[in-house]
Amino acid sequence: MNENAKGKIEFLIQDNLRAIKSKHPKIALKADPNILEQDKKKSAEEIALTLPSLQKHLDELLPFIQNLRKHIQDITEQTHICAAYLLLARATQDWKSLLSLAEKGDIGCWSFIRLIKESVALADLFALESRGDSRKYIEKWFSGQIIGHAAYREVQTEFMRQDPSNAGIDIEAMATELYQMESLVIHASYSTMLESVSPFTEDFDYTGRTQYSRTSKALGYAHGTMVNMNIVLKSVYLFLIKDSNAYEDLDKILIKYSR
Repeated sequence: MNENAKGKIEFLIQDNLRAIKSKHPKIALKADPNILEQDKKKSAEEIALTLPSLQKHLDELLPFIQNLRKHIQDITEQTHICAAYLLLARATQDWKSLLSLAEKGDIGCWSFIRLIKESVALADLFALESRGDSRKYIEKWFSGQIIGHAAYREVQTEFMRQDPSNAGIDIEAMATELYQMESLVIHASYSTMLESVSPFTEDFDYTGRTQYSRTSKALGYAHGTMVNMNIVLKSVYLFLIKDSNAYEDLDKILIKYSR
């Protein structure tokens, strides 16, 4: 882990500790015993407002994912198209689980964000790899090996460097740091555990108030994940299917939901 990421993690830990030990939440709770329930209700309302957009975006992408099956003769064939199809189809199932958990204010939805990102990253990796007729990673995947996210970052960086506008940007370092920060939740880091401690009671929050609050914030990240799946689906149709019409239709969907 680089020094920049370490510094951010240390800041998160200290910031959470300061919040937990602050006297202000205790004073507020004493003044208004209903404050926790009200805060929970507010987060639930924010979640309810966000979920429909995510569901609509998913509903519009699903036909494009299902349509990939038409370009596969045998579901067991070991092709880039078949791999991308299976990964994106799996991602749609994980989206359903994510949305179901989020509706209940369950921060476990974050785990599904990570699962979706892993599947989508692999689909993108195979779409990019196919451009040079390479089977370096697809062969490993079909043999049952795990393709680490570092491989995707390397291939993605190589592709993005072909765009002159990205000159001078350390794309791989940025992507690596982002991935490391995302991993804090999945690997039960101390900074993540502190976020589950209520500053009102200085105990693990069993009321669900913190869960709803964190879930509401996670959905902002989920929106970015859905947008990324839209972009990767464009790549699949561009590089694997070579369907410019579908590519343009997906671009229209992307523009609509990126606003």
